[in-house]
Amino acid sequence: EDEWRVVLQNNRRALNYVWRAAVELLRSSGANDSFLLGREFTTADAYFVPILWQMQVLRPGDLRRYLKAHPPVSSYWARMQRQEEAQVVLGSHSWGLAQPVLLKNLLPCQLLGVRCGCIVAPELPEEVEERIRSIQAELRAQQR
Repeated sequence: EDEWRVVLQNNRRALNYVWRAAVELLRSSGANDSFLLGREFTTADAYFVPILWQMQVLRPGDLRRYLKAHPPVSSYWARMQRQEEAQVVLGSHSWGLAQPVLLKNLLPCQLLGVRCGCIVAPELPEEVEERIRSIQAELRAQQR
């Protein structure tokens, strides 16, 4: 039982870290209609939106409390639920829906290409990389 308590505490800490990072990213963008890293939907959004969706499905009370405590994420989540890109991410959460899309886009071959080093992810613009480093440093300082 104590082991599970530690696991749950670590999970809660990680979730709080992700939420703080999202708030910092949204505040640093300075726009009320932005995504996590600026004006375009990125991988960061593709990873964060399912966290919100899973909380909505599995822990709606927790999601409401988190959204109330983090107004920038609350606005973001309201926007994401209307975004076509987010709907694609949420729709692909079910393997039954995702399988035809993944196979159509040859995702297994692409993953193999990434694994073998044949396909390299494009670099982010330096200003985005700098924002990420800056926010990471701030979050590390807050944890100390």
